[in-house]
Amino acid sequence: MGCTNEALIVLNKFVETNQEDAEAWGEMASIYMNKQNYSKAAYCYEEILAKENRNYLVNLRYAELLYSMTSKPQERL
Repeated sequence: MGCTNEALIVLNKFVETNQEDAEAWGEMASIYMNKQNYSKAAYCYEEILAKENRNYLVNLRYAELLYSMTSKPQERL
């Protein structure tokens, strides 16, 4: 609905008291990805993986994020 900043404020306050809520961390990661704030999205994924390290979808998203953050575009000849 276009209220991403407000949603981030609410989610940040929520996870301060409910740090075990992986769904809230995932929602924050998604918002940060859409805002292209990759370092904060990576932190959110790390928080999820600390609790659900066998969740292959989170592992895949986190790996793709890290690859995107570190890969350089190939130079054309």
